[in-house]
Amino acid sequence: MQLFASRTLRTCALSVIFTCFFVASFIWYFCSNQSCSLNHFTKPHWRRLKANRELISNWTLQKAKLQDAKSDENEFVGKSDFNIKGSDVIVFLHIQNTGGSVFARHMVEDLDLERPCRCKKNRRVCRCYRPENYGSTWFFSRYTTGWKCGVHPDWSQLSSCVDRVMDEDEGKPVKRRYFFMTVLRDPVKRFLSEFWHVRQGQTWSSSRHWCGGIEATESVLPACFDKEDLSDLSLEDFMNCKYNLAINRQAQMLSDLALVGCYNSSSMSKEDRDLIILTSAKNNLHKMSFIGLSEFPKVSQYMFETTFGLNFKV
Repeated sequence: MQLFASRTLRTCALSVIFTCFFVASFIWYFCSNQSCSLNHFTKPHWRRLKANRELISNWTLQKAKLQDAKSDENEFVGKSDFNIKGSDVIVFLHIQNTGGSVFARHMVEDLDLERPCRCKKNRRVCRCYRPENYGSTWFFSRYTTGWKCGVHPDWSQLSSCVDRVMDEDEGKPVKRRYFFMTVLRDPVKRFLSEFWHVRQGQTWSSSRHWCGGIEATESVLPACFDKEDLSDLSLEDFMNCKYNLAINRQAQMLSDLALVGCYNSSSMSKEDRDLIILTSAKNNLHKMSFIGLSEFPKVSQYMFETTFGLNFKV
């Protein structure tokens, strides 16, 4: 009996020792330089994400209430039941170096339509009118209306500009439904592609960055490079400019920048700003009717045809 009790006591003691050793090893692994990573469990990252999502949700709700208060407010549609003969408009949010030019050109030249788009030789702008309504366009993009909302306008610019421009072009206010679309690309490949474009002199210097009805000034968004010849620009210098909009461009162009103080990066911490931009971009992507992928052109074409009920000839 005494022998059994002794063995039990020894087993319990060994268990306690091994448990203490495991806990000590766990703490040592997560703690270094007097800064313990366990503190993140008391204030985890997901709480900040949840708070930012609530901020975006409240912002969206306030905007929705304002829109509902306007009887003639137009509609931004996510799920598609596109009607080309009605007053529906496809809006192309064109992000640089994603292959958007190829897809948009493919749309104006190769869609099998009752009234095909009219593209004059040596001119970039085509006329894409509705089958039964001459002068009313169903497609808003650089190839049909030009850069009337700015060069490569982002979500913030397009959502506040497109309806005004459409009314001006058609000469009267019309209640419309807008179907947003875009094309995305692997972010690293897209970034490198923009780097090579900048080296060749394509810097989109004429872009005007509007947000919340205000254009970003040079003091808020200074130019990264002040010389015309950038053929010797290194990738390191391109990456090191903190005002370079090529960095995280896809997320920024898809987000509601007013949530983060527009282009004023000093309004909050970088971590919070990046997280809100990412969350807002994901929310806006969810609202879009169609998202193409540069790496999968055939799949993207099929998805477009299925979404809008418009078929390509090739």
